[in-house]
Amino acid sequence: MRQTAVLDVRQFLDEHALSRFQVLVAVVCGAIAFMDGYDVQSMGFVAPAVSANLHIARAAMGPLFSSGLVGMMFGALLFGTLADRFGRKPILLACTLIFGVMSLMTATADSLRTFAIYRLMTGFGLGGAMPNAIAL
Repeated sequence: MRQTAVLDVRQFLDEHALSRFQVLVAVVCGAIAFMDGYDVQSMGFVAPAVSANLHIARAAMGPLFSSGLVGMMFGALLFGTLADRFGRKPILLACTLIFGVMSLMTATADSLRTFAIYRLMTGFGLGGAMPNAIAL
């Protein structure tokens, strides 16, 4: 009869220290989570300036900013599934690139439509980045 070795996970973790790489991954994932929260919170702060610069009524601001949340929902659904297939790291890097570029593009928006599209795409990237950063 064949005997299998049993690994005590608690003992294994207690005997091995964290490597620099593991600490770096934790810091990067924490930074991504911070950027997600910062992006969502900053939109509430800049709403009066956006309303004034784009000549948008206050009533139109709700759907405008909720476009980012809709993007987050679809981004989480799509990129969570893709990460299961292709791995967390490449998907997390792609999502970070998407939300980084789209966040910068949001500053160049000159109409309600372009602002909503940029916020949707920013949310799409953020929605994919957050679950993958937490999973790592």
